[in-house]
Amino acid sequence: MGVASAVVNHNFKAIPALSFRLQGTYKKGGNYRIPGHWVANTGVEEKNSSATIGWKKLHYGGELFYSRFNTDIGLYRGSHTGNEADMLAAINSDTPLVPADFSYQLARPRQHVVHNLVKAKTYIDSRMGVWRATYAFQNNFRQEYDVQRVETDDAQLNLTLNTQTVNLNLEHNPIWKLRGEIGVDGIYQENLMQDGDRVFLPNYRSTGAALYAIERYYGEDWTLEGGLRYDYRWYEAFNPEGRNQQVVRYEYNFNNLSGTVGFTKEVNRNWQLTTTISNAWRSPQANELFSAGLHQGAARIELGNKNLLPERAYNLNIESKNKFGNRLSTDVSLYTQYINNYIYLEPGTDILTIRGYFQVFDYKQTNAHLTGTDLSAAFAWNDKLNTTARASFLFARDVMRKDWLILMPADRLSLNTAYTANLSNMLQECFVSADARYVFNQWRIPSNFDAIDYPRPPAAYFLADLSVGGKLMAGRQPIHISLTAMNIFNQKYRDYMDAFRYFIDQPGTNFVLRLRVPFSFNEHQEH
Repeated sequence: MGVASAVVNHNFKAIPALSFRLQGTYKKGGNYRIPGHWVANTGVEEKNSSATIGWKKLHYGGELFYSRFNTDIGLYRGSHTGNEADMLAAINSDTPLVPADFSYQLARPRQHVVHNLVKAKTYIDSRMGVWRATYAFQNNFRQEYDVQRVETDDAQLNLTLNTQTVNLNLEHNPIWKLRGEIGVDGIYQENLMQDGDRVFLPNYRSTGAALYAIERYYGEDWTLEGGLRYDYRWYEAFNPEGRNQQVVRYEYNFNNLSGTVGFTKEVNRNWQLTTTISNAWRSPQANELFSAGLHQGAARIELGNKNLLPERAYNLNIESKNKFGNRLSTDVSLYTQYINNYIYLEPGTDILTIRGYFQVFDYKQTNAHLTGTDLSAAFAWNDKLNTTARASFLFARDVMRKDWLILMPADRLSLNTAYTANLSNMLQECFVSADARYVFNQWRIPSNFDAIDYPRPPAAYFLADLSVGGKLMAGRQPIHISLTAMNIFNQKYRDYMDAFRYFIDQPGTNFVLRLRVPFSFNEHQEH
């Protein structure tokens, strides 16, 4: 794979308030490699660009931004099987069933995606505070090319999603020791299915609005923060159903109030304690309500549930940040979350379609209780050598079934050690970094797992990465260079949260060489 990117920033000397930025990226990659094998049809080609122009004064200003993302993505051919025997063979085999060499060719199944974004922002000072307004329009066009018996040039899925968002926000001037902001959000979405011979999501319209307020009270060594938010969401969908694909209209209205309270206390110079209590609300998304067919990128059939209710979550989080002298610092976060009407995907019966043989996943709801902790500790051996250790543990229960929830991340540990130093006037900011992480086997699975999913979650795995780099000064010209080796032991592994874990291993050893050369036309500054 090769990636080339260029960024140009410019500020007009004669008009200091005016500046612009231009960016462009091209990426092309062929089949990636797992330990011992190339993986068929996993290349990618990407062409991205963006442009920004800004006018910034002390009390007012604005910015206009445009970006275009254009990509073609190949999907592993062995993930789209023709019958049950093929699927079981793919799952049970420790080697890819579709042999391949290295190639840049993108065959079916593959996707073509073009995403355009236009965003305008402005701010202005007033007697009340700083007003900020943002408007954005996004156009996302997606084509999916399925495996065919008789191949054509036509896409089997043509989907266009247009999204408009607006935000108006006032960051008010301090009122005594009270600082905060109030605002309003709005969103309008329109999903359009074009000519194609399969439907994943129906045509739908969606409108949403929200009002919110956040306030912070600052004491001498403590801070109290509170927020309220009211959300409204409306859907209108036109869903083709039955053998005759008769269009049925559906309409949904969701609304609710959310809030949060957080308290931070500087217990002493080396200890900060934060407690946050909140409740959050989320309406069902369009794909959770209406999806009905092949989710090509996950190689599975997904079926929405038109009777889903909004999620309501109640959260408690306690975080403690400590310093022990000048070398050791720790961050301990404990959380518990109870979610009414938690929406999740559950694997079910396999199905044979004209597209192939796929596993079916259904959107379902239950009451869930999630408890976990995130831990980190950083130790400075000296001013050049640092080590950071992290750990994450999650216990997710299905309250209604009194069982574990399915498809939850496994516990994991990680360790990073980095050495940085300026070796000479020519070699600056040099570094060597080693990363190691251990991901446990996910043993917290539902008691009926074997009846609904296969195979069982993958084994635990250990990965190690190594990076080296620095800044080379060629006269006054800096050149930043680095080399990273990922999965240096070429570990063969699969990740439980990866949708393709049924069919293929994760990538093996991967080397990444990065070269960045900043050119400055201002002799006093580097850009």
